[in-house]
Amino acid sequence: MALFSGDLVSSKILLDGAFAGYELDAFQHNVTLRLPNESVMLDIGENIGNHSRVLSQFFSYVFAFEPHPPTH
Repeated sequence: MALFSGDLVSSKILLDGAFAGYELDAFQHNVTLRLPNESVMLDIGENIGNHSRVLSQFFSYVFAFEPHPPTH
């Protein structure tokens, strides 16, 4: 994961360990309980990979794509 100085998402990750923590917690507690075995996560427009990193523990496979070259 690449973090960028002066970037809001990067700053939040450095301070709190994740960006959109409340949303990720809600996803974890409400959606992951219903996931079948061998679940696949697609993170399209992943930015710097925050959601993929946090949620990867709940999926068998994670595919993340970011089309904007500066955030690769």
